[in-house]
Amino acid sequence: MSGAEAADGPAPGADPGVTLLYVTAPDAEVAARLARLVVEAGVAACANVLPGILSVYRWQGAVETASECALIVKTASPRVAEAIALIRAAHPYEVP
Repeated sequence: MSGAEAADGPAPGADPGVTLLYVTAPDAEVAARLARLVVEAGVAACANVLPGILSVYRWQGAVETASECALIVKTASPRVAEAIALIRAAHPYEVP
């Protein structure tokens, strides 16, 4: 998209009230469970599970590496806080 298109607002048919949440999970089973949770609760229209990612992150002062799955949650902007709360409550990580 060119700068001129961006300045004119969203593309025709696009919903400017959509937010994507990016969440990592320890494996595909957990990611799928979280995806189903938010979709069944009605706080997300769709969630995609992307297996086989390599995450490099800092945890408790050390740089760590782990195999994980990514979860992309598509939600209406007004439902973001509710989706995040559900994910945090059900996620096995201390900091999802």
